[in-house]
Amino acid sequence: MNERYIDVYVPLSVDDLLWHVTFVYGEPKVENRHRMWSLLNLLRQSSNLPWLVMGDFSETLWQFEHMSRRQRSEP
Repeated sequence: MNERYIDVYVPLSVDDLLWHVTFVYGEPKVENRHRMWSLLNLLRQSSNLPWLVMGDFSETLWQFEHMSRRQRSEP
């Protein structure tokens, strides 16, 4: 766990398999966002359990979602 992630293992019931769950508050600075994706990749490799990731990734898919004077770089 750090200031941008909460990473836990959660049972759905007493006798059920654990789930790996990660809550994310994404890196707001675009130039540092690769760190978020690298950490998520490491977390995924840390377990073979079913994995749920949710949160705010501070990413947009399309330019019209990006509310800024600077243009978002398109992949």
